Amino acid sequence: MSNPTKPNVFKTAWQRIKLIAITIGALGAGVAIVNLPIPGIREAIGQKAPILLLPSIASWDYHYQEGMVDLEKAEQLIQNAKHPNDLDLGDRELKSAQSHLSALPLQGFENYNDSYYCYFRNCRWQFSSWEIQQRRESAGRTEAILYQERNLQSQLRESTDKIGDHQKNYPKATNETEKQTILTQWEREISQINLLNSNSLMGRIANTEHDRIRIDFQKITGLNQATNQSGRLMEGAVPFALAAQKLTEGKSHDVAEWQAIIRQWGSAIGQLQSIPVENPDYVKSRKVLADYQQQAERAKIRLNQEANAATLLQTTESQINTLVRNHTSLNRDQAKAELMEIEARLKKIPIGTTAYDQAQDWLRSLRKRLE
Repeated sequence: MSNPTKPNVFKTAWQRIKLIAITIGALGAGVAIVNLPIPGIREAIGQKAPILLLPSIASWDYHYQEGMVDLEKAEQLIQNAKHPNDLDLGDRELKSAQSHLSALPLQGFENYNDSYYCYFRNCRWQFSSWEIQQRRESAGRTEAILYQERNLQSQLRESTDKIGDHQKNYPKATNETEKQTILTQWEREISQINLLNSNSLMGRIANTEHDRIRIDFQKITGLNQATNQSGRLMEGAVPFALAAQKLTEGKSHDVAEWQAIIRQWGSAIGQLQSIPVENPDYVKSRKVLADYQQQAERAKIRLNQEANAATLLQTTESQINTLVRNHTSLNRDQAKAELMEIEARLKKIPIGTTAYDQAQDWLRSLRKRLE
């Protein structure tokens, strides 16, 4: 015979289970709500029922412990770096540490009672805003060291790249002026690397690179350090030479422009002539001086050509104007003779002068008249 009360027993047990589950869910939801990152709620609960904040305190403890481990690794790798790879590893550890420390609230720790949590776990910190601030400042100082190392690394890479270009371009230079320009820029980059020398990883690497690059510079250029230092006396001539070369660009220049070019070459020559015989770079400076003097002489020749061409064009124009005024009093043979004389004068105006194009226009017009 069946027991009629058995279904009621099962029903009652199931209802109890549901009630327990609902209660547990409600409690879990309530705990989750009071642990939301809302200072007002958490502070109120911390004063009345601090045990409910155990999940938050456990999370803070986790982030603090992990942040401290990562920060110690970052400080060790960055502050005592032996190789650039240590900086990369330290950078990753520092970012991880900062992420953990950023998960910690900076204010209001004094309103929470951590004794319930620390009773079961051996807390290694005081759960204070001051302590978190100190750790964040330590991370900031380590980040500043890393930034300085990265900055030095970038400057060193930029200078060594430029020096590599100078090493390639120096053997290809075709004259002393071009070589001197490359040497000046090369020396400037070597000096820049020397300025990076400091008691840091990249500073020590820069010091080593400076010594190596200096040796390579001496081997390639044949200049020792004493010669290099005294060679700076020639740097003053380079800007004038470059300015003269810049002014020379173009098809033609008038008298005033050629005079300006000659003045620039004269300033460059004056700088080199001031180098005394006892200077280690005296012999080398004579080679550069010879090149500058040759360039100046060419400029003087072009100046004379330009001046003569301008004068010839002016006198020829006067002759043409006279012919136009008197053409009615001249017979055909006389006029033709005058035109041929004018043509001969115009042909003397050399190419490369500002008068050349005007002379060619007049020649084409004369030839039509002579046909």
